[in-house]
Amino acid sequence: MYCPQCKAEYRQGFTRCADCDVQLVQDLASSSDAAAEMDPFCQFWKGEDPRVFAELCAVLEESGIPYRKVEWQDHLFNTMRFPEFRLAVPFSKFEKAEQAVVEAYGSTEEADNAMYPTIENREGYRELISCTHEEKWKQRGRGAPGTKDDEPESAEEDES
Repeated sequence: MYCPQCKAEYRQGFTRCADCDVQLVQDLASSSDAAAEMDPFCQFWKGEDPRVFAELCAVLEESGIPYRKVEWQDHLFNTMRFPEFRLAVPFSKFEKAEQAVVEAYGSTEEADNAMYPTIENREGYRELISCTHEEKWKQRGRGAPGTKDDEPESAEEDES
């Protein structure tokens, strides 16, 4: 008896895998072919960020969702190309995988921001666009243009 998910071997008399909680099968080869035909893997995520890739793998692993990963790096002919990462999950587990990611990040919006980062959804960018120009100048240690605060301090010392 074999577990079709983790491929563990069991003695006769056992019917379910203790780790995966799935029904055991007599022959591992025939069950994997049949399962693959009935539940094909489909792309769950694609991106270039290795941190997000690792986080998503960890979330799927913790949730007990089987996944396949592809790491593609083409540095031989195209040195400017970033590595590309892809994750695939079984079609029947796609919604469960989405829900696991949402639960891990706290909300659908946060999960989308983590899975598909853009300049607009990065925290530093949000802070920058919420500030007025005067606040940005103050953060940089100088006043707004055209005010007394804008002139360098060394010029005032030279006049004295």
